[in-house]
Amino acid sequence: MEDTNKEDIVEQYVQGQLKGSRLEEFKQKLALDDRLRKQVEVEEAIIKNLKREGRHAYKLKLQRLHQQMNAGTESNKPAGRQVSLGERRLRLFSAHRYWWLVAASVALFLVCTLLYTTYFTQPTNPDTLFAAYYQPPSSMQGMRGSSNQDGAEAKTAAFASYNQGKYGQSIALFKRALAKEKDETVLFYLGNAYLAADMPNQAIQTFSEYQHTYREYEVEVNWYMSLSYLKTGNVPEAKKILEALAKRENRFRDQADHLLKALNQL
Repeated sequence: MEDTNKEDIVEQYVQGQLKGSRLEEFKQKLALDDRLRKQVEVEEAIIKNLKREGRHAYKLKLQRLHQQMNAGTESNKPAGRQVSLGERRLRLFSAHRYWWLVAASVALFLVCTLLYTTYFTQPTNPDTLFAAYYQPPSSMQGMRGSSNQDGAEAKTAAFASYNQGKYGQSIALFKRALAKEKDETVLFYLGNAYLAADMPNQAIQTFSEYQHTYREYEVEVNWYMSLSYLKTGNVPEAKKILEALAKRENRFRDQADHLLKALNQL
């Protein structure tokens, strides 16, 4: 991420404007980059503190300042000279801007102090990394027909539930489809449904079953298996799989390498 774009991207992230692949890419970098996380924390805290300052307190400051300026004008102005309305407005505008900068500076100081004393006591952990790297794969890839009518209906319903994020429901339907007919695609997505439903041990068992029987999704299964171990807190086993992925050309090679570097810093 270029430094010239970092502030804009951080601001977009904090304001919820990053979407899709840009959001996922930023989350991954956020899990690896301590300085970037600090910048996000500062941005969030500044906005929070400025809002907390409130319009009411700010208006009171301006009113007091306006009164002081008026009093000073009346006592110090030369005899016979009236201070114009435009001059008063200009002074009030300058005071308005001054107090805004003061409020922002104070908020920034408080935030930086808070981050300095508490932020670095909260290191990256396996759960944080899992959340940054895991994205349930799209079920549009590799879907096939079925020679069994009941199995085909169960499979269609299972993928529909999976696509809607109803992972618990899709698990039951995937299992029903597999009971009717063996299918490596269904088995692969059953493992991911378990993982998305926060059942990593069942995901590991399902992916292991896949590895003993099939090969088409071998690379994908290894990637999601490593994330399943990461979710359970078994970092050594996760690293073992990631090291193998990082050594050869595949679609997850870069992600595996980045995740390994993050895990080595734990």
